Amino acid sequence: MQTCYRPYIEDDLDRCAALAAEAWPVASAIAGDIHSLMIAYVKLSLLFSDYSEVCCTDDQVVGFLFGRTDKKFLSLRERFEFNKVSWGFLTGRYGTCKRRLRFGVSFIQTLTKVEFYGRRFDSEVELFVVGQEHRGQGIGQSLMNRFTGHLKQKNRKTLFVYTNMESNWTFYERYGFTKHRDFHDNNLSFLRGSKTCGYLYYYKLQ
Repeated sequence: MQTCYRPYIEDDLDRCAALAAEAWPVASAIAGDIHSLMIAYVKLSLLFSDYSEVCCTDDQVVGFLFGRTDKKFLSLRERFEFNKVSWGFLTGRYGTCKRRLRFGVSFIQTLTKVEFYGRRFDSEVELFVVGQEHRGQGIGQSLMNRFTGHLKQKNRKTLFVYTNMESNWTFYERYGFTKHRDFHDNNLSFLRGSKTCGYLYYYKLQ
């Protein structure tokens, strides 16, 4: 079994969406086709990222990390792509979705809170997934080590991540992240049908 790390390429989209769907089955509560919904989610995450790396085992992507090393406003092209994906979601291009408008509003509410509470930190983990069959093999730690090493080379001071009870949030505590705050997670609360908290963790790079 050969493992390698390389930059994300467009051909990885389908596999990354499959891993994201596996990691967040709660989205099936509103999505008739969770895979298509996760394709939209991966695309949106990439728009906010300037770092994207995948881990492959025997030429198959088994984990990936997208991150933002520099807080910046979206360019005109990126805003166009953001609107394009958002419109595609609303019009059903990414599969059927129950109460899609309410889901979209709750998603934006949570995203806005994450950006507001994370404004004091200078870098961010946007999307981080390791396939369930490959967890416990050091892949997640290696992906995070490679990202934090990249951030240190760019003289970043702090890294933050949004996570919640549906995610493997304990990984961040084991890695050395510190909880910054809890907050009402509108999106997850909508999916679960009950009030649920999101978590913001940070990691000191210097």
